[in-house]
Amino acid sequence: MRLKATAGVLACFFTILAGARQADAALVLTTDASLLAGAPLIDFEDLVIPLGEGPLAIADQYAALGVTFSSGLHTDTTIPSFVSGSLFGTIAASNGDPGCCPAIAFTFSRTAKRLGFDIISLDEAVTSLTVYAVVEGTSTLVGTFVLDTGLEAKFFGVIADESDPHASFDSVVILTELERDKPSGFVLDNVRFVAAVPEPATVTFVGLGALALVGRVRRSRRDSPIGRSR
Repeated sequence: MRLKATAGVLACFFTILAGARQADAALVLTTDASLLAGAPLIDFEDLVIPLGEGPLAIADQYAALGVTFSSGLHTDTTIPSFVSGSLFGTIAASNGDPGCCPAIAFTFSRTAKRLGFDIISLDEAVTSLTVYAVVEGTSTLVGTFVLDTGLEAKFFGVIADESDPHASFDSVVILTELERDKPSGFVLDNVRFVAAVPEPATVTFVGLGALALVGRVRRSRRDSPIGRSR
């Protein structure tokens, strides 16, 4: 009976956690950079490119901030000099030469509510932004946007439903193509994102569930023959 009771508490505990993640994230695409004002900035200027060596791979250098990038992203020092107003500084991030690694994924260690970045591509390229959320342990498509990129730096952002505290996303994929299935390249910079914050009520319920579980385990030990003999 004690095992069943403990299992019931555990089931309730994880059901609360799952419920907080199962809500669909209604997404909004924005070109208003002010909506990401104040968010932590990743401008890649802190990366050190070894002297005399080629581009530096960008992968988990920003894991402490809560985001990692898939294979194929690397530093770019050529495009920034062509961007008006030095928007890209001296270092940006590129997905490689055409034909290599057209799709780049951002994966967040905590779910994100907002994401924004500056991007530039060839005028004729078609750029898509695909957003995923983990639902019941499975990466699930939330939405896809076509970005009007071109040979001019532009800002794009995606925002989860602000009216739903559970709405968030776990990863996004940026892909550029000249034609269908014909990869192209892009350069991006000034990445900003805002992590989701658990609802106070959710945190409270999870905390109560954990306390109940600890209490049951302690009582079980106390009531056991071994516990009574101490």
